[in-house]
Amino acid sequence: MRSVKRKSIASAPQVIKVQEIPSAEIYAIKKRYKENAQKMEELEEKCKMLEEALKYGEVTSLSRMIMEYQAMSVSYLEHISKEMQIYRYSYEERQRGMEFIEYLRQVAGELEGLLWPGGTNA
Repeated sequence: MRSVKRKSIASAPQVIKVQEIPSAEIYAIKKRYKENAQKMEELEEKCKMLEEALKYGEVTSLSRMIMEYQAMSVSYLEHISKEMQIYRYSYEERQRGMEFIEYLRQVAGELEGLLWPGGTNA
């Protein structure tokens, strides 16, 4: 069998080193602790406000208002796109009308030349 060697805990001396922390580090640690405590208080306050808002339905009414605003925005955008399509259509129609008028003027000029000898196309 194996023999197990055990160290006696009482026989081994333990050394604890004590170091002095510089005052600047202590000040920085205290400052961070205060900042963290303040942030935690602010977060707790915000959580309480949200809980109260949920209890009293303020958040749901706010989300409803946002949804209504989005619906209005979408309908407004649809209206604008329809207006743009109408404008584009009317612009294209005007262009075709102008081309047709130009064609009619050309035909009228040719007819005038045929009807009147010595006219523009004589």
